[in-house]
Amino acid sequence: MKPLPTYLDSSSNCKKLLVGQHVLFDANVLISLLDDYSTDFLDFLQSINVTFTTIHPVLVEMQRTNSAAKRAKRSSMLIKYNFTILPLTRVEFDKSRDIQNWLSAKDCFPEPTDLYLGGTVSKYGKNIYLATCNLTDFPYPLFTRECFAIIQNNKHANLISFLKIDNTQLVAFS
Repeated sequence: MKPLPTYLDSSSNCKKLLVGQHVLFDANVLISLLDDYSTDFLDFLQSINVTFTTIHPVLVEMQRTNSAAKRAKRSSMLIKYNFTILPLTRVEFDKSRDIQNWLSAKDCFPEPTDLYLGGTVSKYGKNIYLATCNLTDFPYPLFTRECFAIIQNNKHANLISFLKIDNTQLVAFS
């Protein structure tokens, strides 16, 4: 059965925002696209010259399954879409710590992978979007929602948010 179409948020003109941009993917987006929905959305992003990026902890999360077939399928997707694995350096770790301090002051305690994603987005600032389905660990006003896409199959719909970080929020925590 062919998946239902993906919809971009037309109110903020998501397509225009994402053309030619770098997008850092959270594991939840990649797993849901591959396992529950369709990679048509990745094909669309590829057609508008989005650069696909992620970090090593996301790869670890993607491989966390008992199914060898799922692990192989997930690895193949990363190869097919030419994902760049961004390094985690001292800068990302320091920024992750600042984000953790900011979030803990708000009683928010995300997983380490989410902190590293935040640290990576913080490092690259305006040059990268974070794609996630998990807004709980990326709260406003630290993370700003720039646009979203609704992906769906015949039974479920999921929202992918494209976030930026407001590094000025972290000044007191660095």
